Amino acid sequence: MRPADLTAVEIADQLHAAYQEDRRLAPPGPDVEERLALADYLGCHEAARVEAWEAWQTVLELEGHDIEDAEYWLDVEFALPCPE
Repeated sequence: MRPADLTAVEIADQLHAAYQEDRRLAPPGPDVEERLALADYLGCHEAARVEAWEAWQTVLELEGHDIEDAEYWLDVEFALPCPE
């Protein structure tokens, strides 16, 4: 998986699976390599991150998840800062 080749909806699906795994709400999501690639990509590509967040937020709302917790997870726990 190359994150740059994914649509915002596909990235949102990957984020949702990883989030649910981290919060122990679902079985394992993307493997470690895929998670790192996605975290690095989203940390360095703000526009892609915003688009993915918008797509993912819809899913979170439909499933009744805590939006603020998911946003914190994405911004603080998941996405890696872009190296200078």
